[in-house]
Amino acid sequence: MNIQKLVMISSLALFLSACNNKGASKAVTTVNPELIGMWSDDAGCSLTLQKTSQGLVLDDFHNAQGVSKSKVKLNIKKDSVMTRIIAVDPSSPWSAIFSEGLLMVDNKLCKQALHKIDSK
Repeated sequence: MNIQKLVMISSLALFLSACNNKGASKAVTTVNPELIGMWSDDAGCSLTLQKTSQGLVLDDFHNAQGVSKSKVKLNIKKDSVMTRIIAVDPSSPWSAIFSEGLLMVDNKLCKQALHKIDSK
């Protein structure tokens, strides 16, 4: 009976601590080197991310629908296993999620996940 109580209390404590951290995200001050470089997919979406003295910048973006953006300053936020990349200027809406070596651009700008292009 004591073991059952211990297991139930431990499970409850674990559940409560997980719920407490659910909405936690933190701003990132260092740029993950995996993000820097050229990215593309098979559907005509491509972009280049650069690190500058001011942080991460979307240097160039093009998609198959003809949307293009350049020189967009970005904020980086870490959400558990994902990294959110969001434009600083709300008048230039652009955002993406980086996880597991793939970059997914939001707002239906790219239909597929982007893969990093090797710079060999």
